[in-house]
Amino acid sequence: MLRPALIALTLSLALPLSAQAQTADEQNFIDYQTALAIDDKCHFFRNFERQRAMDVDEELVALLPFSTISRQSEAFWIEYRKLVDQGRAKAAAISCTNNEAAAPFIISLRDRFAHYLYADLMIAFESNRLTAEQKEAAQAYEVMISPLYGENWDGFVQHASGRAQFRIDEANAQDTTTSPYSGLFDDLLGEYEYDYLFDESSADTYHSSVYLDALINRTIDSADTIVFEMIAEQAGYRIWTQSNAEGSGHVTAFVDSSGIRQYDLWQLPHDYITLEKAGPVKLAFTIAQDGSVRIMSFGEQAHRLNEGSLTIAVHPGELPTNLSSDYAYMRSQEWWENANIYKAELIDEPCLGGPCFALPADVIKDVLSGSYGQAFRFFISIAPDPAQPALDSSEIHIGFPYSLTARQTFLAAEAQ
Repeated sequence: MLRPALIALTLSLALPLSAQAQTADEQNFIDYQTALAIDDKCHFFRNFERQRAMDVDEELVALLPFSTISRQSEAFWIEYRKLVDQGRAKAAAISCTNNEAAAPFIISLRDRFAHYLYADLMIAFESNRLTAEQKEAAQAYEVMISPLYGENWDGFVQHASGRAQFRIDEANAQDTTTSPYSGLFDDLLGEYEYDYLFDESSADTYHSSVYLDALINRTIDSADTIVFEMIAEQAGYRIWTQSNAEGSGHVTAFVDSSGIRQYDLWQLPHDYITLEKAGPVKLAFTIAQDGSVRIMSFGEQAHRLNEGSLTIAVHPGELPTNLSSDYAYMRSQEWWENANIYKAELIDEPCLGGPCFALPADVIKDVLSGSYGQAFRFFISIAPDPAQPALDSSEIHIGFPYSLTARQTFLAAEAQ
């Protein structure tokens, strides 16, 4: 079982494997790309597993001869694409029904994903900050992967413990050497309110727990990705991310048992606090194939919105570049007065088991009409008709259209 206390993570990081021959490193990367390409057409992995692909990519690329070349250089990507193409060519010859041919690639990559995911879940579980729902998801994942290791389970757990301990030690070291007042934490935590993590009147100027807390937050997010997928599967959906051939556009979607997209995500599932500071409640922002918009609540706090409401404010048209995502301007009366305000309708549909909200397709048109990356704002309430919150309230959330823009690129390529 996942270890009961954060302090129990005292194992040393597992020793790295001895240096491998260059051709073996290249082959590992090609096999990784083969597994990804097989999964692109067969969907053996859960989406929460595929989200760790970039971790595996960075790990394997670091061992390749061209890893010393800057990623800004075309020379790097020429060499990178050569290996990717070899992997895809191997995958093209393997059908989804040929389990004997596909299994070695899928099992190997599932193992790589598991080392990242399980280490995350150990940190999150041991932080004592998981909800009952998140703990259940972590334990369900443990049950899912344990047959992969059989008698080697203890060795896998030891390696994952080492990886988790390394990350904790790294975060603690950063907290020890970095001032929490240096202004460097905005990118680390986004809008996360971290003032409570230290007392300015008594804290050591060069020590905080911001990096450790950010690490724990990220690992809790890993548990949430499993929660979301478990609930989606209970509602009869799989979660798939599909990309166009060039990789310039993608969409993450709910698909039915026939593999047909039913809803596309335009904001990834996330936790949000209501105006009344209730929750957090989990929401998934989706678009049905007919263009209608559904915002689906799910999880153990969803009932808080049984009589609730959701309001979105979108500034129509483009703004000057310096204002399109300027937080101060978005909190101004001028921005709000010029925004289109949409109040979602609470509808009687099952969605993901919690209250479900509908919005007109115009909200998507408005979001897309802005400058690239132009933000919008929204708030959630447990009341059907809440009073207008203060414009600088932290309970008015900020959304960005990047997933929606990637979806539009995907759809344009699909239509050609």
